[in-house]
Amino acid sequence: MENTYFSQLLPELAAKSVQAAIRRLHIQNKPLAAYLRNTLSTQLGTKGSLLGDPVFEPTFGWQTYPQTMQALSGGLLSSSFIDAMDAPAGETDNEYRFGKEYYPYQHQYAAWSLLSQQPPQSLVVTSGTG
Repeated sequence: MENTYFSQLLPELAAKSVQAAIRRLHIQNKPLAAYLRNTLSTQLGTKGSLLGDPVFEPTFGWQTYPQTMQALSGGLLSSSFIDAMDAPAGETDNEYRFGKEYYPYQHQYAAWSLLSQQPPQSLVVTSGTG
């Protein structure tokens, strides 16, 4: 059985992207618009195509640290920091809440541990999605 999850979505996405680009450029010349539509609408990833081949990458869940934020309160992390994460001030209180009952990720704990060392340490964090 062949998987066809994106077989309809991708051509439609490509066609709408070409149309949006032509409209955004405000091309008034009909022959030029037709030429661009024809040229840019080639199969995804081929020479001249507006969009390249789609890339799908698997993602893996991050490993959680075995203690909750509350358990880290007063030790590695200050109680005021834990309270602020649990109940952020302002209009975004629920959107950015990281509750006391939440488990941080292993890499977060490792970063906090490094940052709390004496003498103070530096840390650079990168993210594939950031």
